[in-house]
Amino acid sequence: MGFNKRYVSVETLSHIIENENDLIRYFKNADALIFIDDISREVYNLVVEKKSYKHLIKKIKTNE
Repeated sequence: MGFNKRYVSVETLSHIIENENDLIRYFKNADALIFIDDISREVYNLVVEKKSYKHLIKKIKTNE
């Protein structure tokens, strides 16, 4: 079994939502998350707080 780590940045999150992939599943399927910037960490915190998907997308788009 491997260790599934994810490097998370605003660019990565933008790519995920542009390709209509599930952002919440992206975070949940990782064993470790490595945040490259503050915005991606803030988006993750919004996911943990169970904010709406629209709110997450808005946060990503305003900080690209």
